[in-house]
Amino acid sequence: MPPNNCADWAFIVHILYKLSDHGTAVCLMGLGALYRGRAEAKIREELVNRGVFSRIELIRDAQFEDTSISVAMLTMRKSSQDKSILFVD
Repeated sequence: MPPNNCADWAFIVHILYKLSDHGTAVCLMGLGALYRGRAEAKIREELVNRGVFSRIELIRDAQFEDTSISVAMLTMRKSSQDKSILFVD
């Protein structure tokens, strides 16, 4: 279970739950969600082990009109035999 004070991974798990069996989803997240420990680290590890992520891309700061922070673009698939992840900087 994600911690009550950080909903990032609860949102990701919800997206995956709603996704069709062969669907693909893309989500933008703040970079902090990729580095936090404890329960969130366990959730990330489980999703990586299941092969959920196909691509994780860094979108550098100042790419959006309303914010200057860097974000990660996570491309996820619900079911796949390929567990490789493409990292793009």
